[in-house]
Amino acid sequence: MDDKPLSAHISPLNAPLVARWADALKLEGSIYGMMDPSGRRALAAGTLQIFQHALTHGQLPAPQILRFVEPPPYREQSPVEFAHAALAVYGMLHGYFHAMEADEEERAALLTRLGLLFAEAVSGVLSARFNRQRKPSTLALDECARILQRGGEPHIVFGALSKRMATELDVSFCAIFGLSGFELEHLGSNLNREGPPPRLSLPEEALTALLEVEGLETLRQIDEPPFSWLQGQGYHEVKLWPLRVASEVVGFILIGDRRPLTPPQSLEARLRELTPLLAPHIQLQQTAAALRRAEATIDDLFDASPNMMCAVDRLGRVLRTNHRFRAEIGVKEGVGGMPFSWLVHPAWVQRFQRLWAQIVIGEVEGQFRVDLITAHSTRLPLSLEARWLKDEHHPPSTCMLALWNVSDQLAREEEDQRRIEDLTAFAHQIAHDLKAPLRTIASFTDLLLEDLPEGISEEVREHAERIEQATEKSAELIGGLLAFAQATESHEDHTPVSLRALLEDATIQLKAEIQAVDAEIHISHDDGPLLGQRVALSALLTNLISNALRYCDGPRPKVEIRVEATVEGWALLSVRDWGVGIAVEDQDKIFQLFKRARVDRPGTGVGLAIVERIAKAHGGAVSVYSELGVGSTFEVRLPTP
Repeated sequence: MDDKPLSAHISPLNAPLVARWADALKLEGSIYGMMDPSGRRALAAGTLQIFQHALTHGQLPAPQILRFVEPPPYREQSPVEFAHAALAVYGMLHGYFHAMEADEEERAALLTRLGLLFAEAVSGVLSARFNRQRKPSTLALDECARILQRGGEPHIVFGALSKRMATELDVSFCAIFGLSGFELEHLGSNLNREGPPPRLSLPEEALTALLEVEGLETLRQIDEPPFSWLQGQGYHEVKLWPLRVASEVVGFILIGDRRPLTPPQSLEARLRELTPLLAPHIQLQQTAAALRRAEATIDDLFDASPNMMCAVDRLGRVLRTNHRFRAEIGVKEGVGGMPFSWLVHPAWVQRFQRLWAQIVIGEVEGQFRVDLITAHSTRLPLSLEARWLKDEHHPPSTCMLALWNVSDQLAREEEDQRRIEDLTAFAHQIAHDLKAPLRTIASFTDLLLEDLPEGISEEVREHAERIEQATEKSAELIGGLLAFAQATESHEDHTPVSLRALLEDATIQLKAEIQAVDAEIHISHDDGPLLGQRVALSALLTNLISNALRYCDGPRPKVEIRVEATVEGWALLSVRDWGVGIAVEDQDKIFQLFKRARVDRPGTGVGLAIVERIAKAHGGAVSVYSELGVGSTFEVRLPTP
C-alpha cells in the first residue's frame, strides 16, 4: 500500500497533530495525567517519529518500542491501561484524518493503513511487556499478535485467531464475540459449519448476568437464549470468559469441549494473558464499525433531503454530496475531493470566489444566487445557503451548502412581471383617459365659482368649493397613478451610478421642499456605486427623501443617507430621519399603493409604492425600521457592479 498520503501527516513536526495527541493523553489521566504538558507533547512527537520510521522502512523499530516498556512509569502501568490510552489516541487520529482527507477512497485506504500500523504498534508493545516480565505461557501470544497485525477483514482475522486459540487451549470449540448494546456479535470461531449465528439478541436479564461475570464461568443453561444454539451439539462443558478494556466489557471468549475441560486455573491463566492483546483490538473494530454506521446514517440523511446538499471543507473541497445534488449536476458517482468552484458556471466563477472568501471568514449569512454547470454543459441557476457546522475545531472545518433550483421561480417571476406590465399599461391608459374630463370639471368649477351671484347662499358656495377640492384631489391621485405606472417604464441600460449623483438629482427636484424647512441632508457613508437605471434610482431616492421631510417636525430636520456594501454583488441604500416614526401596525401597509400611515401630512400614498416597485425591478427589496417619536430608517437592497 502507498504510504505517501499517510506520511504527509505522520511527522513529529506536525504541530497540530502533536497537540491533539497530547490532549488525548491528558484526557486519559493515569500516568499521562501526571505528566506536564511538555512531557505529553514530547511523548506524542516521539511516537509519531516511530510511526514515521515504520512508514519509511516498512517495520517498527524494535529498540524504540522498548521506550514504552522499560522506563519506570511503564513498569507499573497495567497492559489494560496502556491499551485503553492507545484506543483513545487512535480515536483522535481517526477523527483527524477523516477531517483532513476529502476523497472517500483515499480516506478509506489511509484509515485502513493507519489501523494496521496502530494495531501492530500496540501488539508490539504488549508482547515486549510480556517478554520483559518473563511470565511462563503455553499460549502462543506472539503468533496471536502476528495474526492481529496482519489485519484484513474482521471475520477472517478473528476466525484465524479462534483456530489458533482452540489449538493452544486444546478445546474443540472456541468463538470470539463482541458486545454491542443488547447484542452479541459473532466475530469468529474455529468451526466452519454449525457455528454461532451472526448476532445473538440478549434479554435484559441475560445482559445483566453477563456483565457481572468476573472470571471463567461455566454456562449451565445452554437451552435458553442467547446460547440455545449450543443445545444438542454434544459439548460436555462450555465456559465463558469476559474481555474488558478498563472496566468496560467489550466482548467474550466462549470455549467448549466434548470431554472434560483443562483445569479452570490453567485455562484462566492462559486467557488472562490473551485479554490485553485481544480486548483492545475488539474495541478498535467496534469503534471503526460505529464510525462506518455514522457515515452511513449521514449519507441517508443527506439523501433524504429534498434539496441539493453538499458539504465542503475550509479549502472549498467537496466532502460529501447527496443523491439530489448528483442528479441535478448529472453525475452518477460522487465528486469528493473536487473543489466546489470547478462545478460553478464560468460566468459566475469570479463572483463565487469572492462570495466564498466571505463565507470562510463567517461574514455572510442567508441566501445567495450561484449558477453551476451540469455534466451536459447546461447552466443550472441555484439559490445557495451556507452554514458552518460546529465541531471541535476552531474555526469549524465543515461547511454545509443547501442549494435549490430556481429555474421555476425565475419563470414564475417572469410571468408575474409580464402581468404587472399589462396592469401597468392598463393603469397608464385609464389615468391618461381620466385627465381630460377632470380638467373639464376643474375648468367649469372655476367658472362656476367666479360667476356665482353675490346673494347666493353659503351652502351652494360650499358645495362648489367641495367639487373643486375633490377635483384637485382626483387630479393628484391620477398624477400619482401615472407616476407609479411610469416608475419602471424606462428602457435605460443598467450602469454604475454613484450615490452623490443620485443625491444631486434628488436635491434639484426637491429644492423647494428642502429650502422650506431648511433641511440638513448629507451622506454619512458611501462604499461604492449602485448598478441600475439612473432615472429610476433617482426617483427612488427622491421619494424616500421627500417622505422623510414630510414626517419630520421641529427646526431644521436632518436626513442621513448611506450606501454600504453587504455581500458580493449587493449593497444597502438607507435613508434615515429623526421624525415622528411609524406605528408597528402600519409598517406592513405603507408600501401599498394609496396606503398611508398618517393622513395629517400631505401626500397621496404613492411615493413608497414607487420605491418598492423600482427596488423589485432591480432585483432588490425595501424594508423599514421605525419607532414612534424616534424616527425611521428605510433600507433598499440594490445590486452593485
